Amino acid sequence: MAYFDVPAGSPTDAVPTCVANAPDGSLYVGELLGGTFTPGGARVWQVWPNGKARVKWTGFTGIQGCGFDNRGNFYVTEFQANGMFGPDPHGAVIQIRPNGHRTTFGGQALFFPSGFAYHDGHVYVSNWSIQPASNPTGPTGQVVSIKVSGH
Repeated sequence: MAYFDVPAGSPTDAVPTCVANAPDGSLYVGELLGGTFTPGGARVWQVWPNGKARVKWTGFTGIQGCGFDNRGNFYVTEFQANGMFGPDPHGAVIQIRPNGHRTTFGGQALFFPSGFAYHDGHVYVSNWSIQPASNPTGPTGQVVSIKVSGH
């Protein structure tokens, strides 16, 4: 339906990882890398039914999940917020309001988070999504509920 371009000289492809139906009839697509391994390289694309695509937002790292709540807020799950494939397992959930304001949830409590679901004022995200594969003696997967109503 659409091609996601990466900057010239990028070592990777865009790697789309999630898609969400937007309230305006377009699709929002999150990408893993955006062509770079550095923090902030991943983007969210807006794709219209005619196949036209544009970068809606930038500045994300390793998007794994995305979606909307019932107020039109968009959320992305960052797998490793401080850089993909590095030693830091901390991730985050970022809310982007319709006016573009961003709020980060999960702070120091999310590790390799993935996926996304919204229900009744809560974001649900998988935590330790690759455990125990990345550390056989570490914690195993779990689902975390983050209250976001009122934001």
